Amino acid sequence: MNLNAPRELSTLGIKDVKHLCLLLGTTRSQLDRICDNIESYYRRKTETKMKGGKEKKRNFATPIKEFRPISDRLKRLLQRIALPEYLHGGVKNRSTRTNASEHIGQRMLLNRDLKDFFPSIGPKKVYKMFVEKLKCAPEPARYLTRLTTLDGGVPQGSPTSTTIANLVVAPLANRLNGLSKKHKAKYTQFVDDISISGPAYVERLSPVVTKIIQQEGFVEHPDKSTNASRDEKQVVTGISVKNGIDAPPKFIKDVRNQIEELGTFKAIGQEIPGKKVNSIKGKINYIGQLNKGAAKSLRRRLNRTLAPVINS
Repeated sequence: MNLNAPRELSTLGIKDVKHLCLLLGTTRSQLDRICDNIESYYRRKTETKMKGGKEKKRNFATPIKEFRPISDRLKRLLQRIALPEYLHGGVKNRSTRTNASEHIGQRMLLNRDLKDFFPSIGPKKVYKMFVEKLKCAPEPARYLTRLTTLDGGVPQGSPTSTTIANLVVAPLANRLNGLSKKHKAKYTQFVDDISISGPAYVERLSPVVTKIIQQEGFVEHPDKSTNASRDEKQVVTGISVKNGIDAPPKFIKDVRNQIEELGTFKAIGQEIPGKKVNSIKGKINYIGQLNKGAAKSLRRRLNRTLAPVINS
């Protein structure tokens, strides 16, 4: 037991702005300056990735200047709020692996994705969470909402966003967990990824799950909703759970293909891009956490591909 670890909290109970400033190590004038011009206290960037043959853009906003240390302190404060064991995203000692391990070897697996999750968590939801769940007075709740939302949603890239999302989504999570327990099924959630597994008849819960998601103010992504029996591929947060924890065969195959693509640079006499090599190495390391044999084989393949370049 770590006696120096911060005590878990059930609420924040911030009664006024003076108390908020004390907790965040700031002053009211500094908070006003930031909140009155919040857009200038973020660094924005857009990342484009190819997914399923289509370009997918993701917008990120990271706190900068005097706002950054305040945001970091707020993150540490929010992380002291106790979260239920079935929420795994952004929680200490929980991960995609702990999330997936709850669903090993089940007869039926339901995966649901919440569409535009971070942008859909608007100021009204965040303010309501601070007032009703964390028992903050209206004035500090307004400051906290301003410090944790941007462009009508929760910004990806901010230190506080995942914890804010967990706290806002808690009512939905509680209802889905209750539904799952009633039917002897298991429920977990990793940020916007919902997984429910159990007896074969769990598949019949799909309309109820969709209705609960809608009632709680979220939208189910139609292209990412899947039901999988034991006879099919069962993957939770990128991890195969059909016969124990493993890296999905398709992911291993994709990495193998990416290694082979590196050979085309060598074939036409071009230097192999270091960025691509580092990306592949990162993916192999991830696979190694789930399947050491597959990772070892991929590393050998990568070394063989790189060897002529290294020796030249």
